Amino acid sequence: MQKKEDRRIQRTRQSLQSALINLILDRGYEQISVQDIVDRANIGRSTFYSHYPSKDAVFFDSFQPLESMLRISQQETMADPNYKHSYKLGFTKLLFAHVDEDQHLYRALAGERGGTLAANQVKKILVDLVGSEFRNRLSKNNVTPIVCEAATHFAVGAIMGILTWWLDHKTGWTSSDADEYLQSLMSPGLQAIFASEDSAS
Repeated sequence: MQKKEDRRIQRTRQSLQSALINLILDRGYEQISVQDIVDRANIGRSTFYSHYPSKDAVFFDSFQPLESMLRISQQETMADPNYKHSYKLGFTKLLFAHVDEDQHLYRALAGERGGTLAANQVKKILVDLVGSEFRNRLSKNNVTPIVCEAATHFAVGAIMGILTWWLDHKTGWTSSDADEYLQSLMSPGLQAIFASEDSAS
């Protein structure tokens, strides 16, 4: 009974998320009300509020599958014995591939119709992912928290900059091309960050 209830909750939330995304593509985030979402999803307002307190909560929750997927990819890469000797982040290849699968959606969310909310949420996810990867790799004895934080924001800025540029320009690059270029730009910086740690281990 519990599994059936869980699946029903998941389906309802997915319906609400899908309704919101489609409305964003139609008219822009700021123009959408909770009533618009429930009408599009064909779900009652009381049902909506039993799952989410606001449309912002629906929007943020829609990014959860992406974050979970990237975190799994990161953990698998970090478990590889060769990871220690590389200067690449463990999830960016999957990030570019995922965005490439639905470029129209991500352009809409990152553009005027999505406002700044999507960009801020993606940045938050990336800061969490990069920060955890750096903290895992860098010992507290050799690298101060402020250096780790600065390195995290350097990497996140590079990821978002190349990702946005790639989406906005018809380069003909595949997701792998864009990721490889990102890694080529970041590797010297990451090597400098990790160098003292690697030589000490």
